[in-house]
Amino acid sequence: MRVSILTLTIALCVGIAFGILYSHSSFVVLLLIAIVVVQIPLLFIAWRKNIKREMVVFVTVSALVCSLGIIRGQMYVEPKLPDGLQDKVVSFSGMVIDTPQIKDTTQVFDIAVVKSTSTEKDLIFRVTAALYPRVIAGQTINVTGKVQGGDVILPIPPDAYKSFDYAQYLHTKNIVGTIAFPKIENDVVSIDTSFTYRLYSFRESLVEKIKSRVPSPENALASGVLFGTNELPKIVQDEVRTAGLSHIIVLSGFNVAVLVAFVMLLLRYTPFVFRIVVSLVLVSTFVVMVGGTSLQAGGASLVRATLMAYVALLALYLGREYQALYALFFSLCLYVLFIPQALLYDVSLHLSFLATLGLIVLSGPIEEHIKKMSLIRMPSWITTLVSTTLAVMCFTTPYLMYTFGSFSLYSILANIVAVPLVPVLMAATSLTVVFSFVPLLGTLFSFITYGLSSIILFIAHITSLLPYAKIPLQISFVAMCVSYIAVLLFTKYMSHKKVVANEDPSIISF
Repeated sequence: MRVSILTLTIALCVGIAFGILYSHSSFVVLLLIAIVVVQIPLLFIAWRKNIKREMVVFVTVSALVCSLGIIRGQMYVEPKLPDGLQDKVVSFSGMVIDTPQIKDTTQVFDIAVVKSTSTEKDLIFRVTAALYPRVIAGQTINVTGKVQGGDVILPIPPDAYKSFDYAQYLHTKNIVGTIAFPKIENDVVSIDTSFTYRLYSFRESLVEKIKSRVPSPENALASGVLFGTNELPKIVQDEVRTAGLSHIIVLSGFNVAVLVAFVMLLLRYTPFVFRIVVSLVLVSTFVVMVGGTSLQAGGASLVRATLMAYVALLALYLGREYQALYALFFSLCLYVLFIPQALLYDVSLHLSFLATLGLIVLSGPIEEHIKKMSLIRMPSWITTLVSTTLAVMCFTTPYLMYTFGSFSLYSILANIVAVPLVPVLMAATSLTVVFSFVPLLGTLFSFITYGLSSIILFIAHITSLLPYAKIPLQISFVAMCVSYIAVLLFTKYMSHKKVVANEDPSIISF
């Protein structure tokens, strides 16, 4: 039995989860360390006598990694409101630490307390406020409002998602509570001029260029596809969600891949190392600019995709073959090591990981079966699109039904029609921004952006009007686990290939 990256990931995640959930897990750490101490002499004896030692290595490494995971989980301190702040009206000065999400009649942003008399540790609150006065990232404002814990779910209707722990989800962002519609005073404006907030401001200026050229709500979709903003009106957003197209306005690996491909193509005549370095710098800058480092909604998927891109670029530099599955598990390990609570409570990380896993292990076999069983030869892009959509649905649907209690019946049809338009929309939106100062070209590309956005929103609208477009279906945790066992068996059946351990690039030899 060999030690693979999958084994290490499972051992680490089990350890972190155990360390977070159980306060007395130190005894388990001592037990695991004792197992490691006992296994080391056995490993030495097996090495000296040249006998098989795979099982000894497996037990030793798994126990060691699991114990490290428990220690990391125990180090996590859950953000909590200081005593006496719950349901109290407080006044404080704080800095807006991310770009506000603009809704129909509200703006939602996170604010860090600049000075607090109740605690020395920085406090972060999620604020839901009226549209005006508008706030911007890096701005210091005075806030007066009633503090609530995360159990008060402002943007989500009561009992809408029975398995979604919004309070713990906020804690993954280090948010201790919420404030609804406070009094905001920003007469004396203080703006942070650091590099991060300058990038935030630059992104907002680009979004404003799109708004000035493309009418609403099409401009919200265009800026969402390109920069990950979430400013669609509620009615339109519900239609997009019902059609199963919410993923197109969430920044992910696709955006990172397009950026890397563009850099490689643009600098194809420059030295290879220079292209790698420029790609790393631009990807990192892009992630900071769109707020990925602030871990807003969807930020986890972007960070995960960025880590995978780093692994891919490193593989290119070293002349190694890039293995997506290896990179996926490696990026997950890095992510949960830095943010252990995300392993249990970050829904965006869970969905991103499951969707990527489905793409890697299931989309290929499904595509091959479609090609073999199809009576009519279809274009390759259609089979690829159908296979990727089915693969993602297989791996994310059980989790969505458990967490949010809903199932989108026609999402595969909507994705087949709408997703091919997304890369073209990204290109058109980019050109609209680039040529916004050139009247003729700016008008031309803005017209194309408007047309493509209108088509995608029309697809979402028509899909949402179909009977049983969104089926309420809540499943239990046990049912979700059984569903994933069935998905894994289905993946094994579709693959029809036996993995040879010596040929598995994720194997770590000792």
